[in-house]
Amino acid sequence: MSTLPELAPGRGLPRVAAPSVEDTCFVVCGEVRVAQLGEGVELVRFGSADHARAERIYSLSVAGLFGIRAAGVDAEGPWLVREPGAPTLEDRPEVDPLELATSLARALAACERSALFPGPPRPRDVSRFEGRISLRADALYRALAGMPAVASTREGASRWDSPEVASGRAPDAASNRYALGLLVYRAATGAHPFAGVGRLEA
Repeated sequence: MSTLPELAPGRGLPRVAAPSVEDTCFVVCGEVRVAQLGEGVELVRFGSADHARAERIYSLSVAGLFGIRAAGVDAEGPWLVREPGAPTLEDRPEVDPLELATSLARALAACERSALFPGPPRPRDVSRFEGRISLRADALYRALAGMPAVASTREGASRWDSPEVASGRAPDAASNRYALGLLVYRAATGAHPFAGVGRLEA
């Protein structure tokens, strides 16, 4: 794959050609077309009329969401390169706790400012690629991109839930800050802070 343009805050989508995909077939996925560029890397093409949708995703990706590696707009319209298959904290838990805290706090704050909810963060929702930490927020990404939703793989309560969520309350921005604290603790110590303790008692 050729060199991709850097994500740049506040500048909008750069005018640059998308990576070449001659040998790859695009698949229509809702309102976008998707092509595989390699293992775990995809090119997402928006229609020429979907510039605002791509810009919104791009602005959130600059804040550390969705695992976007590059983006631009060319003669065919806006495009994004996303790495949904990047290793997660569940796969590779070694990460600098301060970098994790800063990156995830920035991503969560961008969602709150935009009145969006990225879903409750878990180790499997945080990826790291090319030195950057990203909150994947797959369901939010698919909704913003106009892609069909996929069935959730989450089963019931999780040890990453706040006590309020474990008691049945819907997750919200406050419970995401709680989960952020748990993730940072795990990055610092290698263990969950309440290992062996029930969710309601913690």
